[in-house]
Amino acid sequence: MAERYLLPRLAQIPNLLFINTNRFVAGWDGDYWKQRPDNIAITHQCAALFSQKFPKERLIDLYQWSDAGGKKYTCDNLHLSAEGSEYIFPS
Repeated sequence: MAERYLLPRLAQIPNLLFINTNRFVAGWDGDYWKQRPDNIAITHQCAALFSQKFPKERLIDLYQWSDAGGKKYTCDNLHLSAEGSEYIFPS
C-alpha cells in the first residue's frame, strides 16, 4: 500500500521533507522505561522502502545511522536527543 499509493501521493506534495526512522539498536532502550513491542522492527521495512523510493533530495534518511549513531542521536531508539535535533536542523 505504501509503495503503490502513499509514496506517490507524498512525492507530489511540493516542499515536503520526509524524515524516516533510524534502525532500532537491539537490546538498547535508552531512557525509555517500558519494554518495546516484539514487532517494533517492522518499522525497518517501512524505513527501507521510503529510503529507496522517496525523492532523495527531500528525504532525511535516519535509516543510514549505525547503532552508534542511533545511540548518539536518540535518547531511546526513537525520540531525538539534542544532538539528533541538531543533526536534522543544524543551527
